[in-house]
Amino acid sequence: MIRRLRSKGLTFRQIAELANCSQGSVALEIKEWEAEKAAGVEKDLDAQINEELSESTAQFEQEQSPKLLPPAIPVKVVRF
Repeated sequence: MIRRLRSKGLTFRQIAELANCSQGSVALEIKEWEAEKAAGVEKDLDAQINEELSESTAQFEQEQSPKLLPPAIPVKVVRF
C-alpha cells in the first residue's frame, strides 16, 4: 500500500495517515523499495495485488458459500 501511494505522488505524512502507521515506517518501506529497484528485484505491484485479491476472494467465497436453509413453512394469513 505504501509503495502504491508513494508512486501516486503522496507525501510521507499523507501515506502515514492513510496506512495508519508512522512516517518512519513509511520512510523505511520507501528505502527498501528504492534498494529493490536499484538491485533490479522490484516486484510487480499489480500482479502481487491481483494474486492476493484472488486468494482472499476465493477464501471469502468458500466461507460465504450458500448455506442450506430449512424449507419455508407456509403461514396462514388472517385479515380482520
